[in-house]
Amino acid sequence: MELCFQNANKLLCQEFEEMRAAYDSEPEDYVCGTEELSYVFYEGVFQPFFLKHLKAGDRLMLKRICDFIERLLTSGDPALENLAAVAVCESSYFDNVCEDYRDILFECCGKETLCCFHERLPEKDKADWKIRLDQMPA
Repeated sequence: MELCFQNANKLLCQEFEEMRAAYDSEPEDYVCGTEELSYVFYEGVFQPFFLKHLKAGDRLMLKRICDFIERLLTSGDPALENLAAVAVCESSYFDNVCEDYRDILFECCGKETLCCFHERLPEKDKADWKIRLDQMPA
């Protein structure tokens, strides 16, 4: 399946059975006419799924989730990249994810995902992240 914004919900459901179950249980919440409401689905269902596994320390599932986010952020489709940045990374910032779970994020996330979190940090918190990001391979 093509990695593009038009397929965003399908990509998520294909990757994670839990997302398929959530989508299928209330499809009217994620579709308006023929338009997929990807921001609603990603922020309302996928982002809490990500947080649940992050807070539980479930590294195996978290690695799968982070790999998926990384693929979206490096897809080359600006709309898909923005979806991942806003609906997942930016939304997670408000749950203190960056500070409270920094070490596990650095362990499980790819560089683009970490950079996306870094961009949303307050200036006072950026220095430590920048040092660690600079030490990662390109």
